[in-house]
Amino acid sequence: MNDTLKAFAQQTLKDGLARCTEGEQVVFKLMYGEPSNPGLRNPGIIARIKAADIEAVVDNMADKRLDWAMSRLRRPSQRLPRSPRRRPRKGCTNPKESEDQMAEDQKTLDGFVPNAKRYREASEPHKSKTAANEALAVFIEELNELRVKHRIKDLLLVYGVSVLDADGNESVAMGTAGFGNQTFWESMAAFAFGHEQTKREQRIRELLSTQTKGV
Repeated sequence: MNDTLKAFAQQTLKDGLARCTEGEQVVFKLMYGEPSNPGLRNPGIIARIKAADIEAVVDNMADKRLDWAMSRLRRPSQRLPRSPRRRPRKGCTNPKESEDQMAEDQKTLDGFVPNAKRYREASEPHKSKTAANEALAVFIEELNELRVKHRIKDLLLVYGVSVLDADGNESVAMGTAGFGNQTFWESMAAFAFGHEQTKREQRIRELLSTQTKGV
């Protein structure tokens, strides 16, 4: 990509992102911010990416990623219809009503509804690695029983657990566990990666194509 095309691409993205909401800009930052490798992103780096200036994120994008983002804008056949949004109710002060509305607004394309309260409870860090391992052992044993009960032939689990170290610092330990036929686990992991990546790309295309119409 020569300098002229690069400057045009950067300005096009900046103009479109300027019309996006703060939440939509955060999604863009997490997708294109550096480092792009999820394995190199700890909670501190993720917080830095979220707080970064959106124009600085665009300026620092590699040519290939810049071209990839622009190609999504140029493909109307791949654009998805924007999901209807519920308008905020004026004067709404009922916490339960606000939580219900947030859950409705946060529905993803596959129907999953985030539960902020449950996530906060599950994010409570274990006091030590030993405690985390003990909890995981019980969870995996119970999950295996549920798998048999509900006749889930093959299952691959990827987990993230919050743990406190000896100095009281919190970190996230990640790992996997498999059930059933081990020869399927690699292809199952590849399927899951591609599926989640496709959903993320579709969501970004939807946000950018909607916000950059007429650019």
